[in-house]
Amino acid sequence: MLAVDPRQIIIGSGTEYLYTLLIQLLGLDRTVALEEPSYPKITEIYRQFNINPIYISMENDGLDTAQLKKSTANIVHLSPSHQFPTGAILSISKRYELLSWANQGDRYIIEDDYDSEFRFQGLPIPSLQEIDSSGKVIYINTFSKSLASTLRISYMILPPQLLDTFEEKLSFYNNTVSNLEQYTLAYFIQEGYFEKHLNRMRLFYQKKRDELIHRLMTSPLNKRISIHEQESGLHFILHIQSDLSEQIICQLAKKHGLQMTPLSRYYRCQNTYSDKDFIVNYANITSPDIDKIINILLQIVP
Repeated sequence: MLAVDPRQIIIGSGTEYLYTLLIQLLGLDRTVALEEPSYPKITEIYRQFNINPIYISMENDGLDTAQLKKSTANIVHLSPSHQFPTGAILSISKRYELLSWANQGDRYIIEDDYDSEFRFQGLPIPSLQEIDSSGKVIYINTFSKSLASTLRISYMILPPQLLDTFEEKLSFYNNTVSNLEQYTLAYFIQEGYFEKHLNRMRLFYQKKRDELIHRLMTSPLNKRISIHEQESGLHFILHIQSDLSEQIICQLAKKHGLQMTPLSRYYRCQNTYSDKDFIVNYANITSPDIDKIINILLQIVP
């Protein structure tokens, strides 16, 4: 549960819009660290402001904090709850390491809490914002995943010490979300409908995920595939063991009408970590789709 002053909450039509506000708020002379691999549009937004991010490698338990500490970064932008595209979840020990890092000077953490509502295994892990006692975390989230992709309502929570600067530098911007949408969403939350909706959607997606994984792992493919990072979020990583190259697998799948997205596509620097790892976004996969997917994969990697 996030306990904040309403003045700290900034509403915007999508996280990309909020990123542009943050860049202007924090200053163009910052050194920003991004996760490697990461969502490419984040890099492009920073580059539009002539900020060239540096990239910090991912480990099984999230961002490589040792590498971050050795860098010149004074801003780190990450998704700790379910990183895209690796699916890694930042461990609780690394969360406290990051907060300790941020407390050493004029540093901030931008916490994009992507997919945080959908955790299916293990105990809930508190957000960085929840355990931040020094006002070093800028929290960002959106309703497009949990409600509807067409609902362009996102929000960020600023630390109290940044409020005056925000009002001084950026208060001239008009709000990009209509009052009608905001009041409707507020009513939906206050009356408890949002929480009920989330509970239904968690169950819905968990059943969908479980069916897909079960059918993949009980199919003839089971000796040639493995599944990783399925505990949270709406995608997991499918590793294929094959003598075929990653590129050939993608080409053959496309010929059969199956679009496969390799994890390696999201590396900005040289990829030395991922080979034949594919991102499976199961949110829109139906039960009949699963048979088609398995049949196509069997033709490609018999």
